[in-house]
Amino acid sequence: MTLLVMPQYHDFFTRSLVPMQHYWPINITNNICRDLKLAVEWGNNHADKAQKIGETASKFIQENLKMDFVYDYMFHLLSEYAKLLKFEPTIPPGAHEACSETMACLMDDKLWKIKKFMVESMRDSPCRVVSCRVVRRRVRKTAVSSATLIEEFDSFLGHGIQFVRNDAKIFRFCRSKCHKNFKMKRNPRKVKWTKAYRRLHGKDMTQDSTFEFERKRNRPERYDRNLTENTLKAIKTIDKVRSRREAKHIETRKKGKKAQLMREAVKELEQSISLVKAPSVLKEDKSYTLPKIKVKVSQAEAKNQPMEE
Repeated sequence: MTLLVMPQYHDFFTRSLVPMQHYWPINITNNICRDLKLAVEWGNNHADKAQKIGETASKFIQENLKMDFVYDYMFHLLSEYAKLLKFEPTIPPGAHEACSETMACLMDDKLWKIKKFMVESMRDSPCRVVSCRVVRRRVRKTAVSSATLIEEFDSFLGHGIQFVRNDAKIFRFCRSKCHKNFKMKRNPRKVKWTKAYRRLHGKDMTQDSTFEFERKRNRPERYDRNLTENTLKAIKTIDKVRSRREAKHIETRKKGKKAQLMREAVKELEQSISLVKAPSVLKEDKSYTLPKIKVKVSQAEAKNQPMEE
């Protein structure tokens, strides 16, 4: 028999944020898309109740989930378990065992009546078609190419290449090409196809106000639902502004390229005109050749550079 101690702060420290009451069950392992779709439909049809649930949850997190309560919880837990040393339980006839979801119980038809009620009372969606596919992603920067690597935990779990140095520094590689260059100890700033090379030589935009939003914080920000919602909306706007400015930066960088190509073409034509017209034809018709430029040379320069005999 398992004795379950429930002190004052058991509700949010022991149960690991698993609801002891039947609020709105969402199955994380199987039909999460269908459950989320049903929850969204219910929230749209009952806006007042959904807003009340959100306010209650935010208030619970901000007021109750504090580190000050951890020590109180430990004190209550130790005091309650200390009482069990002298406690001799008497099981009444016909009693059934009810255990927490985070603790293991024996499988029996007479047991788990509470959990059975929660499973049977789950609401069902009228639509049986799975309307989405939820994939857990994590965005990382690779070591050599500095490219953005998106890891999908559901599809590519355990795949990819990474190297952990003795000082616990982790180097991740997006493909075998980067891994081979890393093992050859090549400097990314000297390899032309890397992001580091492009930023160092002014090919990519490096200085802009949009880069100041994404940074590592020394202290974690306190969770605020409205702030999180506004941040997710602002990320899309910032990405659009950044992509537009990057395109403008590339156009500005390529603005003088056309005139440079024209000068190079004229120079090549002057040097290799004999490949187009024979030298004899060029001597007969002087319109095919460019006029020579006369340069005056002073007497001092003529004395310093005498002609060879």
